[in-house]
Amino acid sequence: MDAQYTAITGSGYNGSENYCVAYPNYYQSDVFPETGSATETVKGVYVTNNVWAYQAIINGDSYASAFGGANGDEPDYFRIRAIGYNENNEASDTTYFYLADYRFENNTQDYVVTDWQYFDLSVLGAVSKIRFSVEGSKTNENGLVTPAYFCMDNFNGDAPDQAPIVTNTTSVHLLESDNEATVNLLDLVTDPDNEDSEIVFSIESGDNTDVADFNITDSTLTVTRTEGNHGNTTLNIQATSNGLSVNFEIPVTVDEDIDLAPVVTNTTSVHLLESDNEATVNLLDLVTDPDNEDSEIVFSIESGDNTDIADFNITDSTLTVTRTDDNHGSTTLNIQATSNGLSVNFEIPVTVDVITGIENIESMNVSCYPNPCSDYIYVNKAENASYKIISVNGAIVSEGKILSNDNFRINTRNIKQGVYQLMIVTPTSVKTLKLIRE
Repeated sequence: MDAQYTAITGSGYNGSENYCVAYPNYYQSDVFPETGSATETVKGVYVTNNVWAYQAIINGDSYASAFGGANGDEPDYFRIRAIGYNENNEASDTTYFYLADYRFENNTQDYVVTDWQYFDLSVLGAVSKIRFSVEGSKTNENGLVTPAYFCMDNFNGDAPDQAPIVTNTTSVHLLESDNEATVNLLDLVTDPDNEDSEIVFSIESGDNTDVADFNITDSTLTVTRTEGNHGNTTLNIQATSNGLSVNFEIPVTVDEDIDLAPVVTNTTSVHLLESDNEATVNLLDLVTDPDNEDSEIVFSIESGDNTDIADFNITDSTLTVTRTDDNHGSTTLNIQATSNGLSVNFEIPVTVDVITGIENIESMNVSCYPNPCSDYIYVNKAENASYKIISVNGAIVSEGKILSNDNFRINTRNIKQGVYQLMIVTPTSVKTLKLIRE
């Protein structure tokens, strides 16, 4: 009958010589607080199978077949029940520990306990006693037929330290425009019984670590692009806490770094009016580099079909158009923007008005209203004159003849909102007014 009084482990927890064999079949197995207090919260106890019960579970006996039956599909189980009692000796809560469990749909998950495992009893709260019993699926009219034995040791001992566990997964993808990516590894792993801050991470392996630089500082993984490298790898990361570890994988993809040429984002034109000597254009308002600093773009004038009409110069990113003597006319500048060896070309139309010698006489008694305007303006005292409405970048958006001296209506409905110049020109004078289109 040695099996009746022997743990399946052959010794107590951690190899100790002494342990308890419980037989709660006909007698209650009650455990009381050792401190003598009315109630106490018990942390837990280490339990394992008794040899006799284990043999019946694995091989069956004269009372019942082996657990799982001939094909392993019978949903058998053998478990410990622990009932907590309060200070009034009333049952307050119950918890269970399975010494054998064959109820899984996948038979490979069926198990029988063969080592000392921790039975958490703290869930019962403060108790005056704990009553242990056993239950199982193998029964007859008299009750349980599996030998009602189990073994206990290290009562009210601490639970064993647990390894960190993986709670989430992620991957890293460095796009063409990305130089670096970071991952907070504490978003992926936790330690169930220690502070997460105590977890130490290390890179154990990767099948192609040349695709980038990999570094872990504290709990942050940093993936940094290295020049000319790209491809895929899978990092094997180890998380260690209190000497226990878990490994997990992070797939990494690094796209090839293909430099992009600058792109044109806007257009403009230059119009030197008769009274203008110079105009400037910020070329960075027209072009951007999608993957480098715009300050690195170099601009140059490649061609123009009539560059004698003015002086053209680019300093840094500013194009300057300067009137020369009596030259006038139109041209189209071809500008090249270059960054990191890649270029884009774009055009800027330029118009330089002729200087007629007519004075700009601000004393002309010309008026217009309403100003600001919306659909129309009315011009007074400008008979036999012509008009031009000119945008801030020199483009003529409307022009025509003024046919009456009083309340001549000019349609401004199709002009965009903004600030304009209204130029009134007579054979002997020019009057310029500021016009606001709302």
